[in-house]
Amino acid sequence: MYIVRSAYQMITTTFTSLYNRAHHRYISVRWSSICLRYLGIPLLVIFFGVTLGSFVCFASIATLIVLSLQTGTVLLCGVVFLPALGGVCGTTLLVLSALTGTAYFMRSMTQAIKRALKTLYDYSPFHPLYKQTDNQCYPSPNEKLLVHHSDKRLLVRELTVKLALVTLYECSFAVQAIHWSPDSAYIVAVSYKESKLQIYSIKHNSWKATYSDEQFGIAKVLWSPDASAILCSASLKGLSVYQLNGTLLSIEAKFTDKGFQWSPDGEYFAVLVTHHGKDGLHIYNSYWTLLKEIVCDTTDAVDLAWSPNSQWLVVWDNCLYYKAVVYQIDGEKLTCYQAPGDGLGIKCVKWNQHNMLAIGGYDSKIRLLNAVDWKLVAQLDHSSGVKKSTTTTAYNSPIDIVEERPFKPLMLRPDYTLHSAPIGISACGFSVGDRFLYSRQDNMPTTLWLWDITTLQLKYMFCQMKSIREVAWHPSLPLLAILSGNTVYLMEDGSVNPLALPVQLIF
Repeated sequence: MYIVRSAYQMITTTFTSLYNRAHHRYISVRWSSICLRYLGIPLLVIFFGVTLGSFVCFASIATLIVLSLQTGTVLLCGVVFLPALGGVCGTTLLVLSALTGTAYFMRSMTQAIKRALKTLYDYSPFHPLYKQTDNQCYPSPNEKLLVHHSDKRLLVRELTVKLALVTLYECSFAVQAIHWSPDSAYIVAVSYKESKLQIYSIKHNSWKATYSDEQFGIAKVLWSPDASAILCSASLKGLSVYQLNGTLLSIEAKFTDKGFQWSPDGEYFAVLVTHHGKDGLHIYNSYWTLLKEIVCDTTDAVDLAWSPNSQWLVVWDNCLYYKAVVYQIDGEKLTCYQAPGDGLGIKCVKWNQHNMLAIGGYDSKIRLLNAVDWKLVAQLDHSSGVKKSTTTTAYNSPIDIVEERPFKPLMLRPDYTLHSAPIGISACGFSVGDRFLYSRQDNMPTTLWLWDITTLQLKYMFCQMKSIREVAWHPSLPLLAILSGNTVYLMEDGSVNPLALPVQLIF
């Protein structure tokens, strides 16, 4: 018994020490009771079975010896019967005790595994998997809820580790797109195939609104900043404004997927229109009253962009004309910039917080305009790589610094017979504080350029083996996230850290 008690204390102490080292942050458990229940009791059953079986065997042998000594002869029945009886009884007790201990041990371990899995689930940083369709899963703007859909069902969950189900909506169609309202109070489910949308309220589960346009269809859905209306664009019709109070308005628009945008302060809505082959710009307030009609000084405007102060609008021409015109909301034309030469036009436009305008063209150059006098500040050329005399830091795949100078990244030969040849600056964006500007060129899909606006020089060049799929700045830190293949790279202050993702991302 002393040996059994010592072994039991040693096992208990070992398990307690290991547990305290690995899981002391999450939960406190009395491991002594666990060891006694799941290990001690089966061991005690087996121990007593073995002891009792051995005692019967030894007792039968001792009885035979005693009878032999008293009679002076060895009894035949004792020789045959008693040892056989003792052996059968002992063996039976051994087998029964082993089976009983094993059965109890397996039952106890099954319960222990279930409790351990439940404990891991309760304190695990990972949530269980739920069924979803078409990778439609979006957090609410207030970061409290999460919505996803499975066929015709719309499921709203808490944005926590548990992902507890908050509410469930049954749609009358197969959902193809989901959009949160800016105040996180409503959800709109869209079916482009059936040209229908349904609006649900988070606070009032019984409230529902339905809008359909089977004649012209639905191409794009956009919430108003005050969450009072939904804009639906349709081919050959323009824009339809469906207000939550049931009012339906129609607005003329040149395009169904671009050429309209809300101002950053949410007070104005601008949309490109065309009359008799001439471009125009209509500006509405938040009550959908037409405030201003502007005749644009463009040949064929393709898009527009608001300035961060919501006071200026830039409109630019198609790829055949390098022309960008800036207007005030009262209709006054502030400037009209045209690049010299007969090259292709503008591909992307981006404002920074200090109202500097970056214009990316098909000629692999970004032109920076100052909003004070609207003059050209600098041209950022992407046609050449890292020169020998520059201090640019170049990163090669995966995150190795390239020491050789000059260095030129991989460039694809575009096929100019295609309608949209992969050339020019396709994307650019300013960091918080407007110190850095990233840019990406279509004929260099594996290269990202990072410019220092204070020196107007190329600061970093990031080259990868796979195409760069997405780039995004942190909203409050000078931190850049780069998605190349299935790996996310974080760049901050010249250091690059890769974050390998275990699953394939779909954008």
